Amino acid sequence: MVLKVRDVIEMRARDPPPPKSQRPLDLDDVLVAELGQFGRYQVRVLALLALPCVLLAVACEFVFSAADIPYR
Repeated sequence: MVLKVRDVIEMRARDPPPPKSQRPLDLDDVLVAELGQFGRYQVRVLALLALPCVLLAVACEFVFSAADIPYR
């Protein structure tokens, strides 16, 4: 039996999703309820914290790539 899109939509309409109290606990629900959404301020702070990490990684990489290795 092949189900068509219309049949699937009708089946979902007949069986509504369980209320939030009966759903299993989801980490996203807990985080949004406790901390709120991830907004512009959080993106800016994350970018400002990531910038020094990236620059430091580039600076430390120079130590390994600039070394003169005696191979013979």
